[in-house]
Amino acid sequence: MPVTMPRDWYRERIANGSITEADLAAALAASRHPAKPANLAELQAAIALDRPAPAALANVAELAAKASGTDWPGIVADRMGSWLAGYFRRRSGVVAGDPRPLRMGCLAVQCDP
Repeated sequence: MPVTMPRDWYRERIANGSITEADLAAALAASRHPAKPANLAELQAAIALDRPAPAALANVAELAAKASGTDWPGIVADRMGSWLAGYFRRRSGVVAGDPRPLRMGCLAVQCDP
């Protein structure tokens, strides 16, 4: 899941002057990333390139499903959905400041005031 805007978004702002060379130089100087470009020219060359979208790694449930043939992602989603529905249904009836803990099976959660 990306945490920044796509490169085209940055390219548009560089082209229209919203992001200046001084901004890029300041960002480059502030970066502590070990693989950062050595200078502004390398940064601008990197900005011009498109990068392939990263592929998400499999989670534990997906790996277990592949190894066992059991629908672990479905089981996890079902069980988490049931637990969360019960938790929030129960929690919605709690009066603010009630010190009694919520008990959900083996889990006890102290209510926040």
